[in-house]
Amino acid sequence: MYKSQSGFISVELLLALALVMLLSAAAISQLSATSSSMKAQTLKNDISSLGDDIRAAFRSRPDYTGLNNQVIKDFGLEPSSFKGFSGPGGSVVTISPGGTGNRFFVIEFSSFKDVDEARSTCINLIPGSPSSWDAIVINGTPYQQGEFIQAANACSSSNRMALRGE
Repeated sequence: MYKSQSGFISVELLLALALVMLLSAAAISQLSATSSSMKAQTLKNDISSLGDDIRAAFRSRPDYTGLNNQVIKDFGLEPSSFKGFSGPGGSVVTISPGGTGNRFFVIEFSSFKDVDEARSTCINLIPGSPSSWDAIVINGTPYQQGEFIQAANACSSSNRMALRGE
């Protein structure tokens, strides 16, 4: 007579454990990608909102003369994600007038502490079409809309980038 077996044998337990580990790894990977995507979207929203606020604050003036971080702080325009003018990857955020005759304003990210975050931020800042941004400036070189590939290539070696608005 055979005794009926109750419970699991070790092979079954190992297979179940391996399956649980694979599913957990896939879930963690997906969660990380979602988190990265949400951070990028938050950054884009904050920058877009800040750009709109700068335009509104300077609408009655002939140009962006005098624009700086303190003015943004005084107007209460600093996005919550830039508190203390620290941006993604521990970057320093600097807001200033730019271009000929201070016709443009610039939101610059520099001195990234994390190189991978700098590359990711750079690519996420490249304006899509249509955009209210005049250009993205990477290591001092402006890239216009439609120059995505050239701008993305420049991002690979960048630790300084800016969006230029009009």
